Amino acid sequence: MPSEQQCSPEKISLPIGIAFIPFAAHQSYSQSVFELGRSLFYDVTLSGDGDISCASCHKQEEGFADAGNIVSKGVGRESGMRNAPTIINVAFQSSYFMDGRVLSLEKQIEDALRSPNEMYATDSMVKQAVLKSSRLSRLWNTAFGDQEVSLKGISTAIGLFTRMIVSGSTRHDAFIAGNQSALNQQEQRGKVLFEGKAHCVKCHGGPHLSDGLFHSTGLHTHYYDKGRYYVTYSNGDIGTFKTPTLRNISLTFPYMHDGSLPTLRSVIEHYNVGGKQFINKSADIQPLNLTSAEMDDLEAYLHAFTDSSLIRNACLSKP
Repeated sequence: MPSEQQCSPEKISLPIGIAFIPFAAHQSYSQSVFELGRSLFYDVTLSGDGDISCASCHKQEEGFADAGNIVSKGVGRESGMRNAPTIINVAFQSSYFMDGRVLSLEKQIEDALRSPNEMYATDSMVKQAVLKSSRLSRLWNTAFGDQEVSLKGISTAIGLFTRMIVSGSTRHDAFIAGNQSALNQQEQRGKVLFEGKAHCVKCHGGPHLSDGLFHSTGLHTHYYDKGRYYVTYSNGDIGTFKTPTLRNISLTFPYMHDGSLPTLRSVIEHYNVGGKQFINKSADIQPLNLTSAEMDDLEAYLHAFTDSSLIRNACLSKP
C-alpha cells in the first residue's frame, strides 16, 4: 500500500493557477478515507450484477475514461447513450454529468451507483457489499469508526479518492511554466493555432482546459440525446453538452458526448468545416479554414496535454 506521504495532496502537481484541491464541505484529506474510496472505486461487488466497477468506465491507463467504446456499457453490458468522460480534475468542476444535472461530486457518485444505465445497485446492495467483505469492512472501520455503513459514506470515500485524480504535469504545463524546450517547434505552432486561428481556447482555456459550460458544437443536425435540455427544459439547451477537459485527450478516444468521432483528426476536421447546421449551434463554431499542415500542427499540440505520470501513478491504481 502506498504511504500516506505518497498519496497526500501535497505530493500532487497542480495546474498553474490552482493552489489546492477542494474537498467536500466539512471534509479534509484523510488517508484512511482515501484508501477506502480507492478500494470501492475498483470493486465490482458494488454493481447490481457484481460485474462492473467505477473503474470499468474510468480506466487509469485510458486517462480515467472509456477509450475504445463508442458509448459506455453498464450492468449486463448494456450500452448507454453517452461515452463516459474522463474524471481527471473532477474535483474542480461545479456540475457533473455531461448535462450538468447534479451539483456535487458525491451526488454524481450516488446517482451512478443507482442508475439502470450504469451500476444499477440499490442502497442496500451497496451497503451489503461492504459488510460482506472483510477487507472493505476493515477499511470502513479505519475510516469511519463505528459509523453505520451507508451510501453517503461510500460516496464520500469514492469522492475523496476521485478528487485526488489531478493532472498538472503535462508538457503543456511545463511550457507555460517557462520550460521553452517542453514543446517542439510543431507543437509550438499548434499552440499558436489553438489560441488563435482555431479558437479552441474560447472553450478549452484555463488550467483545466475547459470552461465548464454547455455548448452545441453542431455535431449533428438532429439530437436524439438532447443533453442539457433534460435539465432545464429550455429549447435553447437542446443539443448542448458540457465542455470536457482536454487533459489526456490523446488517450480518451472516441470523442464527443456520443463517441461519434473516432480520432483527434476527425474532431479537428469537424470544427474546421464549422460543424453541421443546427439551430442551437454556438456562434463560435465557424469554418476555420485550417490547412492540412495546420491541422497536423494542432493535433501535435493536443498530444502535449498527456500526463503520463497520472496514468502510471500506483497510488491511483487498483489496490
